[in-house]
Amino acid sequence: MDTNNTTLFEFLEDAKKTLQDYVNIQIKIFKLELIKKNATIGGLLLWMLIFVFLFFGLLLFAGFAFSFWMGALIQNIPAGFGITVLIFAILIVLITIFRKQLFINPFIKIIIQQQTIDIED
Repeated sequence: MDTNNTTLFEFLEDAKKTLQDYVNIQIKIFKLELIKKNATIGGLLLWMLIFVFLFFGLLLFAGFAFSFWMGALIQNIPAGFGITVLIFAILIVLITIFRKQLFINPFIKIIIQQQTIDIED
C-alpha cells in the first residue's frame, strides 16, 4: 500500500481487516488456554480418583489386618472385626463433620491455584 495515495477509506478497510485478524487470534488463544486449564483440572481429578481407589484398597487391607490382630489379641475374631467397624464408624463421623476443612476447601484451593498459575507468570 502506497502511503502517498492512501485514502482514509482504504486505511480504514486495512485497519478493519487487521483488527478482525487480531480478534480471531485472541479468540483462538483464549480457546487454547481454556483447553489447557480444563486438561490440567481433568488430570488433577483423574489423579485424585486413582489416589482414592488406592487409598481405599490400603484401608481395606489395613482394616482386615487390624481386625485379625485385634481378634487374636482378645482371642475373639468377630469381636476384633466389631472393634474395627466401630473405629471406622467413628472415623466416618469425624470425616463427615470436618469434610469442608479436610476435603472441600483444600480441593477448591488446589483448583484455584491451578487456574491462576498462568496469571501469576
